Amino acid sequence: MVVKLGDVMMIVDLHRKGLTVSAIARETGFDRKTVRKYIARGLKAPVYGPRTPRPRLLEPFEAYLGERLKAHPGLTATRLLRELRERGYPGAYSAVRDHVRMIRPALPASFEVRFETPAGQQAQVDFAHFRVVFEDEPSASHVVWLFSMVLGHSRFLWARFVAHQDLQTVIRCHMAAFKALGGVPAGILYDRMKTAVTGPADEGGIAYNAKLLDLVAHYGFVPRTCKPYRTANARVHATTRRVVSEAFAEERPALKPLPAGPYRAVLKLERRVSHEGMVSVGGNLYSVPDATRRRVLEVHSCADEIRIFEAGRLIAVHAVLEGRHRRVVAAGHRRLPPPANSRTPRAGERLLLARAGEQVGRRPLALYDAIGRRLAAQGGR
Repeated sequence: MVVKLGDVMMIVDLHRKGLTVSAIARETGFDRKTVRKYIARGLKAPVYGPRTPRPRLLEPFEAYLGERLKAHPGLTATRLLRELRERGYPGAYSAVRDHVRMIRPALPASFEVRFETPAGQQAQVDFAHFRVVFEDEPSASHVVWLFSMVLGHSRFLWARFVAHQDLQTVIRCHMAAFKALGGVPAGILYDRMKTAVTGPADEGGIAYNAKLLDLVAHYGFVPRTCKPYRTANARVHATTRRVVSEAFAEERPALKPLPAGPYRAVLKLERRVSHEGMVSVGGNLYSVPDATRRRVLEVHSCADEIRIFEAGRLIAVHAVLEGRHRRVVAAGHRRLPPPANSRTPRAGERLLLARAGEQVGRRPLALYDAIGRRLAAQGGR
């Protein structure tokens, strides 16, 4: 048991008060031999000899660690611990980690190597995720996506904020990007986007979405998968923008020309007309004319428009709405009801029933007067 200076003072003080050695031992908890020793020594601080150093478990392996780090400075402490375990090291990871930090040679400064591609040969497509609050709805946050296409040679970037990552949105963004660039790169890299890459192919390689492959065939580029590289930051210095613009002016002639015709891939759907004369496509509502009679219609969902058919006849065309829970009523699809103070419809108008597509033709008032007289003569039967 370690005897501190305060304990020595207590032993001496109790001895001065006349307590016996046995009584002091019971009071302080020290054995009688220790009590006698410090009564005889008096008020002197206890002296301890040097502690024998304990052998360090890592010491036999330090030379090995030095050799390994000299040959390979980038080895991690975790990797080296695994090697030491194979050689019988029984100690903790923290000891290896601290020693490696102390003896690891300084790594030479490296420069980032910019990946260069020939003009017109490559672009990369990716989505960035943002959570935003709109001024007209400050109590709720919304997720928006930034679709970007970056040319590998000039670093020219085309981007658009969208509400979804679905395939139709991806196709529309490709079409708009190609139009803005004035051409098509030979190949496009995808960071395994779910809308583009469906997984590994059965015979090896990558399986791409069939609709994306239709787009690929139309524009004539080659899809590839990759790990993403960082694109240009939105805050670009004016000098940098000028350099990119100049590089793009050189790269643009190297892009493949746009196809002669527009891309018209069609997804055919069947949709039921609501009581308001609307059909739902992609979470949005699109109007059909009041004269529509069928309750189930064929809808062609294209990349940039919605086409609605009744019995094979085109009855409505709408631009695709971005986002969800939006609605559009095309001009001419709705006729105004008659004025509230009028008993007959206006010239050229028809009376509408509750459901769109059901109409009542105009009849002279004399017909209704004759019907009323007959019912009155029959006693209201």
